[in-house]
Amino acid sequence: LASFAELHQATNAVRKILKSELLPKSIELFSSVGADLLGMPSEHLLLVIDIEDVEEAVNRQSEEIKQICEEENVLHVSDIQERERDALLGRIQDWTMIDAESDSQVCCKVSVPIGRVEEALQTIENTAEQGKLDTAIMSHAGSGIIYVILTPQTDQAQFEATIENLALMAQQLGGNSIVEHAAPKIKRNVDVWGVKGSDVDLMRQIKEQLDPKEILNPGRFVGGI
Repeated sequence: LASFAELHQATNAVRKILKSELLPKSIELFSSVGADLLGMPSEHLLLVIDIEDVEEAVNRQSEEIKQICEEENVLHVSDIQERERDALLGRIQDWTMIDAESDSQVCCKVSVPIGRVEEALQTIENTAEQGKLDTAIMSHAGSGIIYVILTPQTDQAQFEATIENLALMAQQLGGNSIVEHAAPKIKRNVDVWGVKGSDVDLMRQIKEQLDPKEILNPGRFVGGI
């Protein structure tokens, strides 16, 4: 576990780990609110790095990761015991399902190239702040996948516009954004598949050939296909 005050410090540490000979099983980056939802209260960014190997190799990699984090002015870095690790990984796996039954919260999955994760995270924070939304973020920092839980404060129209802005942002960064969890009343007003790519027309033509009577789940795929 490693805590950082600044986003660039955490993402620099991730970049160094990915470019090294280290082989972590996963690298998860949480905003402070995201860490709170994980049950790890923090005023700062939290990096969770999982290593699996024989004990000697785990210890060696752990020390090298600590050194990398210290080079990036880590605030706090520590190991956790195996029992704590298993419980924590379980909570990480279920993180996007937190409050999934809410009629106001939305969970978006944003995918961008790994090299643009820092830019995406900063833009997400800025976009949510402009839309006056409470935001929790978890990033699979080693793969470019970012989960964002958005909670509106007041204006529903602004809330829905922010969801669409996230999709536009992801497209501009060479990725995409979809709505993974949301109440039906929200799904009716936003395109859950995000910005349509140039391949949608081709997919629609294929679907028309395979299902000319639109019997097979119409409207349940990308672009409303």
